[in-house]
This record gives sequence, C-alpha cells and structure tokens, in this order.
Amino acid sequence: MQQATHVWDADGHLLHAMTYAEDNRLATYNGHAVIHDADGNMIHGPLQGDMAEFLYDSRNRLIRAGDHVYRYDAEDRRIAQIVEGTEIRYVIDPEAYYSQLLMEADDQGNPIAYYIYGHGLIARVDAEGAYQTYHYDRRGSTVALTDLAGHVTDRYTYGIYGELLNAEGETKQPFLYNSRDGVMTDDNGLYYMRARYYHPEIKRFINRDVVPGTIAEAQTLNRYAYVNGNPISYVDPFGLARAGDLTFLEKSAYFLRDFVRFRECSRTGCKYKHYIDGYR
Repeated sequence: MQQATHVWDADGHLLHAMTYAEDNRLATYNGHAVIHDADGNMIHGPLQGDMAEFLYDSRNRLIRAGDHVYRYDAEDRRIAQIVEGTEIRYVIDPEAYYSQLLMEADDQGNPIAYYIYGHGLIARVDAEGAYQTYHYDRRGSTVALTDLAGHVTDRYTYGIYGELLNAEGETKQPFLYNSRDGVMTDDNGLYYMRARYYHPEIKRFINRDVVPGTIAEAQTLNRYAYVNGNPISYVDPFGLARAGDLTFLEKSAYFLRDFVRFRECSRTGCKYKHYIDGYR
C-alpha cells in the first residue's frame, strides 16, 4: 500500500516546492520562475527534470513542449506527434464515446500498432502481429500487459497523482495512466487528456479549464486543478471535468454538458450564461 503526505494551502494549492500567483497560476517550481501567457497557458515551466518552453496556437492547443511537436485536425483531435524529427501519426475514431486511437503509423503511413476496444481499451497488436492484453487498476491505469500465452511482458506502478513510479518491460506504447479511457502518456511525461494536457510532476493541468467553476463546488474555481484535488476517487479523460463511478446516463449528461461548453468556449471565449448544470 502506498503512503504519501501532501500539504495544501487554504485555496487548495499543493505546497511542495511550488508557489502560486493570482488566478491559481503556478508561480515558481523548485525556485524557478514559471510563466503563463495572457490566456493562462504555461509557456515556461518544468518538464523532464528541467525548465522548458511550451508553445500554443491561436486556439490554445499545445503545439510544442520542449522537443515534442504536436499536430491536430480541424476538430481538435491530436493526429500526430514529432519527437527529435521522428513523426508518429494517429488514426482516430471520432465517433466513440471517448475518441479512440485505432492505429499508430510512421510518417510514410506504415502501421506501427493497432488498438482494440470494447468497454475501453482491450488490447494492442503491433505491426508484426504480436498481441498484448491490457490489465488495469481501479482508476483504469495500465498495471500490466500480457501476451497471448498469458505471460506478463510489462508492469507499471503509479503515484497518487498519476506519476509513473516504475515501468518494467520493453513495449513502447502510449497507454499508461487512465489508459482504459484513452489517456495517452507522452515520452516527455505529459498526459494527453483530449481537451488539455495534464502534468503529473506539478499535479495540475498546464492550461486553464475552458469550463468555469461554480461557487457551489468551490474546488472547481481552481481551473488548473486535476479532478478537484481528489485523484484517488476520480479521473478526467476529457480534460474538462472529473468523472467517477457514474452510470451510463450520468456519463452521457457529463459528456453533453462538457462538449457544449467546450465548443461554445472555443467560439466565444466562454461568453455564455447557462447550460445543463442540472445534470451535475
């Protein structure tokens, strides 16, 4: 059983080598200044044990983090990643409840791996036909991969806030923390949660939530916080709002509310009043 001690200030900020500024922005990390742009996106901050630059496009989508470059389609789905000149392309199923990665390919379109789904991610098949099954903990994070014979090929363990503590095995694949719901782990340590990127090292998102919080649930007013500071009970595969053990109808309501808000915020900068909060 893991044991960890965390200390928060009165505003719900983690006090661990970090200080904070107005609007809940991270101000310093281990004594280094952290910088945000006018839209609340972190443009200079920690990454892989060092300080790095982050770049965003006009729609506040992350397009560079250190030496990683990201590309998106017109519907804001990530379709490629370039690392040190090597491009990996993604074939996405946009019609699934959570958008799903179906295939990874190289820059020539040659398959690298295929992904199989049922109630979440089930398995991976590489270009040579090797089949591996995913096994999860209660948060839907990958704890093991097994081959067709049932032998464990890879093992993973995580910290409370999703930090990857240990990885055993040789399989290079992107589905680790909350992977059952399609969250992707990048080599630089960022977690791609569709609408935003979560940074487990600083235990928060690198840019503001497009969904404003409410006084009725004060923790949501910190628009950088991951699952309102409760990563034991909740996950956030959309990067928009926490989700726990919800029924199908509740999940559908969450998705509809967050999708409407996300699209409206993209168009108007969140100049709206009321949506379907009654479902929350």
